[in-house]
Amino acid sequence: FRSGSVEDLDLGWNIFNEDVFHYLGLGVVAAGNIKKLGVANCAQASAHGSSSAEAFIETLERDKYLTHLDLSVNRIDFRGALVLEAVLENNPRLKFFDISHNPLASLGFRSILRLLCRPTSALKGFDCDGCTAGASAVDMQNEGGYQVFTETNPGGRYNLQLERPYHRALLKMLYRTCIRFKTSPNEAFKNVTPAGYVHPSQEPSGIWPVATEGKLSLTFNVDEAMNKVLTGVNDRDFTGMLDAHFSLTRLSPPKAKEIALFTQWKKREGQRHEQLTLLEAMSKDFQFSYPQFVVMCRCKGEIGEVAWRLLPCVAGGARTRFLSLLQMPSTADYVRLMKRAQKLLNFNVENPTGNYELDLGNWLDSSIAEQLLLLDRWECSVASRRNLEVVSQTGIPSQVRNPQYEDKPIFVKVISEFILPEFGRLQLDYVSSKRPVKDASPLGSSSFDEILVAMQKAECTPTEKIHAVGLTSHFWYLSALQMRTIMGIFKDSHIRAEVFVRLCMRLIDFQHEKIFRARFQDQAEYLKLQDRLGHITFFPFIQPEQTDFIFNFSVWDQRFACNLLVNLANEENRGNLQDFSYTHVDGTVDQLPLGIPRSWDSFDRIPTTGTFRVTYVCAPEERKYKTRRALARRYGFYEAPEMESEVLWWSSITKCPEDVIEFVEFLNSHFKNIWVPFDKIDGDGGNGNISWSEFKEGIKLIGCDKFVGQDSEQRARVVFRYLDPSGEGQVSKSEWSVLGQILQEIQLCIKEFVEFCGRTFGRDLDDAWSNLDADGSGEIDRAEWLEACERLGFFGLADPIFSFLDKDDEGTVSRDEFSLLRRFQNGKSLRTVKTMQL
Repeated sequence: FRSGSVEDLDLGWNIFNEDVFHYLGLGVVAAGNIKKLGVANCAQASAHGSSSAEAFIETLERDKYLTHLDLSVNRIDFRGALVLEAVLENNPRLKFFDISHNPLASLGFRSILRLLCRPTSALKGFDCDGCTAGASAVDMQNEGGYQVFTETNPGGRYNLQLERPYHRALLKMLYRTCIRFKTSPNEAFKNVTPAGYVHPSQEPSGIWPVATEGKLSLTFNVDEAMNKVLTGVNDRDFTGMLDAHFSLTRLSPPKAKEIALFTQWKKREGQRHEQLTLLEAMSKDFQFSYPQFVVMCRCKGEIGEVAWRLLPCVAGGARTRFLSLLQMPSTADYVRLMKRAQKLLNFNVENPTGNYELDLGNWLDSSIAEQLLLLDRWECSVASRRNLEVVSQTGIPSQVRNPQYEDKPIFVKVISEFILPEFGRLQLDYVSSKRPVKDASPLGSSSFDEILVAMQKAECTPTEKIHAVGLTSHFWYLSALQMRTIMGIFKDSHIRAEVFVRLCMRLIDFQHEKIFRARFQDQAEYLKLQDRLGHITFFPFIQPEQTDFIFNFSVWDQRFACNLLVNLANEENRGNLQDFSYTHVDGTVDQLPLGIPRSWDSFDRIPTTGTFRVTYVCAPEERKYKTRRALARRYGFYEAPEMESEVLWWSSITKCPEDVIEFVEFLNSHFKNIWVPFDKIDGDGGNGNISWSEFKEGIKLIGCDKFVGQDSEQRARVVFRYLDPSGEGQVSKSEWSVLGQILQEIQLCIKEFVEFCGRTFGRDLDDAWSNLDADGSGEIDRAEWLEACERLGFFGLADPIFSFLDKDDEGTVSRDEFSLLRRFQNGKSLRTVKTMQL
């Protein structure tokens, strides 16, 4: 070194520990005359990293003379590769290095390729024979967790032991990310431990002199800086946001580096394992133009692998993705790729609400996970700017619910702290806060009918139909009645639930959710939906009546939803909370004989363990509509109608006692509306309220013979109690109007069945009857009716339709009784019921 004349030095095949390597590096930098240096096969195991050579590599950060470097056979894995990337990113002289026969694997190659493609680096090429095997990111678990730097999404929680070169390299990459996003470390580094940590000052040469000992924990977050960069992107334009984000964060090989990159690809043609490793490395943090993708596909034997791994990395959106798929050499290859890419191709960025089960070892699945995490950060920042209430599962802003990694809950304070692994299975529910635009209109009836017919007749699985609906869902909006109809063409409850989840954020009248809630006859399925969508998001703010609530107090949003319900009852009538119980963690059930504790009026005083069950009822005259509407706007993020009369109030027959339904069917078949029998029972000069004694005598007066036998009075009392939810002992006109809501439900079931028959058999109901009456007997009993409806593909509520048609109560439906459905073919039934109710 002192001679000053040595330019080419080969010290290979020696054994250097960390100290020797460190001083060797300092000597090379100080000499200032070494241009070519060889230290092949000189490393040994290190106590602070994978290789003692990492100590030497770190010193090259200050070197300005080396042009060629031989680091082959030195135990360098992906950790050493990141150290190499961190120190050579701004090196103006080093043009070539040999890193052959090191266990880089795909993670290590990613660092080397990022270095190669950076315009600030002078690197033009490298040798990397025998580098495909080696330590994987799984080994990070042995170092206190998964910590890998990603260019696209560098945010997350980092726990660094600064005596390790790899952790120092991670810290340097984070500091350089701050420079790239034009933000200060004080703004990007959150929740730093130890408190009082002082960030180093960047030297004029661009070097960050980080500490070499101690521990440092931090959450890295550049969302605020990214939001400044994304100024001008519409809050609702998720595709535009992701495109802008990727164009800023992903590395696009510049013209000056294209030849170097594709030379590495071409050199390994015929070496399948090496090429696949390179593809894995390029599958993240890189963005390619369509022409660059085509160049990669010139390797005919690996076109399918190129497309599978790089499809998410091709810039240009759906258009270039379609062109990329056309590069497949045969139809069989095309179909094979379509199957492998199914989840990515079915992913709708503009309407991402849904359940996701992703294999992070699959590059396409990993791309979906990456986009979801970026969308979550974007939506949280939008919510913050718009001052929206937090309705997440944990009480900390996030659209992600129920996240699990390898079937275990992800224990991070916020999901943004979770660094996306390169392997394993990730499960989560994503619930977007995007709601329909103001004055949005639902699909026209003709268009909606065409969609229904296409879905009914399509020869594909229900899951494939759901994917088709999900892919186009951002182009259209639905009403609650349309949601109910589209759910009714699917047999299985879990499929209906999936349809609802995909389309729920496209509803323009969520205040009418009770209309389609009847489709969830299974209480467990409904509770599962609440867990998936959120107990606040899916809270029935406008029509909570007849709802059975189950709150797990260990979950923040369920405690909050319970607090909302309790305070709503305080506004309306605390007696509306009925049939409640509290189950302790040990399984002990407390019936709360003194009532629901007043302390629960305050959210902070609700227990954080146990399960609370309660049913909400409310008489119409006790309803505080303004309070409900305000809650829906504040926590549900939707605008209910200003006037209470504009709401289509509903009652679900699945929650109704059978005797109530039979009473409604009697009224419907004997009176022109529900008010004629009310006036008869109340009597001439009545006070507008019906007492129990009046009701008991009135049943006989109106000729209702539904309740005969020894238990007739008991059955009549069931009806009366249902109509008197407040327990005052009398039924008012507004309470009696609930019968009109039940009648609405029954008539809507009939209307749906008639429309189904029209789509399936045409407008002639005789054709429908011929298919229902399979044995040609001229009559259909209840069991035959239910079996026929399911066989023909009608999965709505068939039982109340049978009861409606069975006018003579003989337990069968004749052809003449079936013909009564013709009056529902004119589309008047729902409007008529609404008029009757008003």
